[in-house]
Amino acid sequence: MAPSEYAAMERSELEDKLVESRKELFNLRFQKATGQLDNTARLGRVKKDAARILTALRQQELGITETGRFPGADAPARPTPSRRAARPAEAGDAGTDAGTDAGTDEGIDDGVEDEEEA
Repeated sequence: MAPSEYAAMERSELEDKLVESRKELFNLRFQKATGQLDNTARLGRVKKDAARILTALRQQELGITETGRFPGADAPARPTPSRRAARPAEAGDAGTDAGTDAGTDEGIDDGVEDEEEA
């Protein structure tokens, strides 16, 4: 079944479907354990159906509409920025890992002594 079909159902219907799906899942697992199950893909479909039913029940509990928004929410949902875009760029940060000392030569022994050490 499509998720929109579950969203249109009443709570009692969804609970009945959930009980039915869980019984079917138990029977399929039992058949698999005894070597009688021919179509193992059916296990995945029944699991997904149960998850869709649980999602529809939770959405009804929270009052979420089919579009995924709460009733009365006027502002459209904004996408969250990526971590890279949210972090301000630092000097010498282009193409390097965060936390490295790019552009500094501390700790590098190049054989040339600094004036302070002399």
